[in-house]
Amino acid sequence: MDTLKDSIEFDHHIRIVPVENTSVGLKGYIAIHRKIEGQPSLGATRLWKYEKDSDALDDALRLAHLMSYKSMASGFSYGGAKATLIYPEGGIQDKHAYFKAYTNYVNELHGDFVTGSDVGMSPEDVQLMSSFSPYIVGSNVRSNYFTSLGVLYAIQVVLQDMFDSPDVSNRTFAIQGVGNTGSNLLRLLIKHGAKNIYISDINEEVLKKLQHEFPFLIIIPTQDIHKQKVDVFSPCALSHAINTKTIHELDCLAIVGSANNQLESRNMGDMLHEKGIIYVPDYIANSGGLISVADQYEHGEADDNRIVKKLDQLKSTVEDLILRRKKDKEVTHILADKMMEERLSALLN
Repeated sequence: MDTLKDSIEFDHHIRIVPVENTSVGLKGYIAIHRKIEGQPSLGATRLWKYEKDSDALDDALRLAHLMSYKSMASGFSYGGAKATLIYPEGGIQDKHAYFKAYTNYVNELHGDFVTGSDVGMSPEDVQLMSSFSPYIVGSNVRSNYFTSLGVLYAIQVVLQDMFDSPDVSNRTFAIQGVGNTGSNLLRLLIKHGAKNIYISDINEEVLKKLQHEFPFLIIIPTQDIHKQKVDVFSPCALSHAINTKTIHELDCLAIVGSANNQLESRNMGDMLHEKGIIYVPDYIANSGGLISVADQYEHGEADDNRIVKKLDQLKSTVEDLILRRKKDKEVTHILADKMMEERLSALLN
């Protein structure tokens, strides 16, 4: 592309910073979608094997946009941001030098960008970055757990709408992916009395351990998990769980999960609406992670009780979405975007 603004994902982002230091193999982008006066823009750093430079830019722009919406869904007044780093072909030879070079770019933004870990980053990487920059958050925070707890809350709101009760004990679930957030969600559902649960994952050892611990779990091949006749399907693995193939095979009443970018394209949301399936957009359902990290940023140390209380805002957002869906007869992903734009505009104007 000729300029950074030529990306299809460009949404009048206020700042795009190319990140590069060839001596340590550093290359990528920092994108800031919106900046609320007096507040930083929050968004994690992703380290990924992007095939093309433009893919990293597109990802940064798109995810920064979603972070603005996620912040609004959580009741915060932060703008959204994101960094995407292209994993070097030969690997990172010196992590100390690599992350020092990267955090130099973060520091040059003087607090306009506050970041933490995303896909490809380990807790040790975050600790290392925090030794070079005061604008790093997320270490010693149970963000995966609170992401899952937020998904549970969203599920309960949807169940209340469908069955006049948030009780999960007599409902059926299919969880696609039982890694960090998926397994946390599974345990939360079981803790609240759920027993009719289908699970899938590419890691067979994880599945065996979970079934040994909970013999009532039903293991399903990954290619079939979305086909199960259930009340709620929860995508908790890779992107694009809802695509041109799977959309026609769904047999659920609602979709609420932790995975990012669950819809392959926006018209998938339209098709879900036509099928009568309630879809809670991922940036709302999985915003518990942001809530936990923001708590650490605001208070210096994350507090579980504060975070749980703040999760009520996520629940309220889902309740508002469901109410407006009934009232306006509109597609939930379009309606949710409108709601987040309204909240952003109120803060920016």
